[in-house]
Amino acid sequence: MLIQKIYEGDPLTCPQCQGTMRIISIIENQEMINKILLCLGCWHLSQLVLSFVFDT
Repeated sequence: MLIQKIYEGDPLTCPQCQGTMRIISIIENQEMINKILLCLGCWHLSQLVLSFVFDT
C-alpha cells in the first residue's frame, strides 16, 4: 500500500493490540464529517487539516 510507504507503517494495524483493522465505511459528505468531528471534539483539527489540504 502506498500509504504504508508514506507513513512507514500500516494504518490498518491497531496501535493498542496490533490486530488488523478494516475499513467499514468511507464518508465523503463534508457536512457529515463536520458533525462527526464536532461530536468527537476534533473540529478544530479538521479546520486546520482542511485548510492545509485545500490551500496548497
